Amino acid sequence: MSITSRVTILLNLNEGMADMLYRSLKPDNVNIPPDMSISMNVTNDTLSITVSSPDNPSRVIHTVDEILAHAQMILDVTRT
Repeated sequence: MSITSRVTILLNLNEGMADMLYRSLKPDNVNIPPDMSISMNVTNDTLSITVSSPDNPSRVIHTVDEILAHAQMILDVTRT
């Protein structure tokens, strides 16, 4: 039996920031393991990121942690 772990992050941002963050994070989503998926989309001022992997919840947790760290760094740099 396979159990898929899935985490969706919703980042509600100011006007234009969701698209900027999407464009900044998107290039990092290459060469991901074949048993993992990462999807991102922007709706209005909300960036939605979904990470999932069957039978590997720790991979999802580590990937979400890395995405959030990169997002925070990008937001910190753009606010200065």
